[in-house]
Amino acid sequence: MEPIRLRYSGIVVFLSKFLSLLTGLIFTVIVTNRLTEADFGIWQVIQTTQGYTIFLIPIVSYWTVRYFSRGTNVGRTSAIGSLIVAIPATGIYFIATSFFIGTLDVSIFYFLLGWFQIPLSFMIGSLESTTQGTKPQRMSYAFIISEVAKIIFAVPLLVVLDQGLDVIITIVIATQIVQMLMLVMYNRDYLKEEFNYQIMKHWLKISWMPILTAVPGLIYTFDVAIVTYITKSTEVIAFYKAAFLIANLITYAQFLGIALYPKIMKGGTSEDIESILKLLLMFLIPLAIGTYFLSEHLLFLLKNSYLESFMALQILIPSSIVIVFYLFFDNILTGTVHTEIEKNVSFKKLFKSRLFLVSKIGISWSVAYLILLYLLLFFISPNIDDYSSISAIWAIATLISLLPFTIYKGIISRRILYFHIPWNSLGKFALSSIAMIISLLIIMPLIDFGVSKITFAFFIGGEIIVATGVYFIILYTIDKEFRSMIKSAKKAITE
Repeated sequence: MEPIRLRYSGIVVFLSKFLSLLTGLIFTVIVTNRLTEADFGIWQVIQTTQGYTIFLIPIVSYWTVRYFSRGTNVGRTSAIGSLIVAIPATGIYFIATSFFIGTLDVSIFYFLLGWFQIPLSFMIGSLESTTQGTKPQRMSYAFIISEVAKIIFAVPLLVVLDQGLDVIITIVIATQIVQMLMLVMYNRDYLKEEFNYQIMKHWLKISWMPILTAVPGLIYTFDVAIVTYITKSTEVIAFYKAAFLIANLITYAQFLGIALYPKIMKGGTSEDIESILKLLLMFLIPLAIGTYFLSEHLLFLLKNSYLESFMALQILIPSSIVIVFYLFFDNILTGTVHTEIEKNVSFKKLFKSRLFLVSKIGISWSVAYLILLYLLLFFISPNIDDYSSISAIWAIATLISLLPFTIYKGIISRRILYFHIPWNSLGKFALSSIAMIISLLIIMPLIDFGVSKITFAFFIGGEIIVATGVYFIILYTIDKEFRSMIKSAKKAITE
């Protein structure tokens, strides 16, 4: 297997994800302007219900990355194993469906249609883990092609024919099929090996470990159930998720570290961590600042009514910054552990390892978040009758609960594999960001909210291009390391 190229893989994955922001934003704008707030909320509930099953995906995908990173081909074992695990996931999906059907006035048809995404998600999870352990950048190629396909499907069906939620779910299913087929093509050489029953048996034996890594995410998604139970409304979910969709753009910076995990497993050093940390901050800072200043413009683009989500978005922006570091530290905490390769490893030894530490921190955070969210909504929401304030309370619970656990992860990570904080680079990024802010303050008053959504989208695109250009031009002028990185990129392209 070829060695993993640390920065190259991270940049390729990030740029492809960043390019997919355009297609993702186009699709989201089409959807939010076609659906009522209630229907958009229903769609978010269906996606949440699907999320209750994904904690089973790591039973296979978690070990797939680790085995490939050590040079063992488990492609076919992973693919077949993922479909086997998707069977109990179906049962979980329909149990969760029964709760929402009983709580909300929603047609079961949408949930039945949404089930098709379950086996597709499990297969994609397996194939992506194979790709991450071999050539991480190829995940990006498959992803961007599927995103383009999504727009090709959406324009005639949603814009021209003005179809509803059922067609939107069908489009997402078709998009997943395209992504899966691309990943199969990229990984065809790794799918030729025989299914290894002994490896699969070993994975199932210690399946509690990857399940525990996914349990925090599973617990976290019960926030929608709590809000639904207390408010009996899908509209408040729609307003919060509108803000969440915008703030989530910031978390795309995490993909810059996609190759760090397998690199550390192969013996990565502090220098590798510092290199990726600089790269992450280089993009994270302008992403967060740009999202902050363009908050109203981006919410208005989704739908005029979602301007009420402004307060929630302002709170979710720092939450998104924190979550990037929360996930970044996981690379260090788990990448430096090799306990599970011992075939007769005891439960006690695994339980005490840092693999389980990540799960314990995640579970603690998710439980703290749900308790805080429930208490805030239970005592405050009866006195509030607007979705804006309830969404803001939801966002506050996210930020307050997340911050202490991220700080704790950072402290432990630096003890395990000490790395320096790049203060010098941070200063250069901050200086470049100031120039970007000035450019935005000059351009933003010129934007007219009275134009059509298509024209408004072009205006926002222009704002982003100008602001991004100013940031990187200034950075290129003052940062020698960035200039060197650009030269290396040019060399890689021309070779």
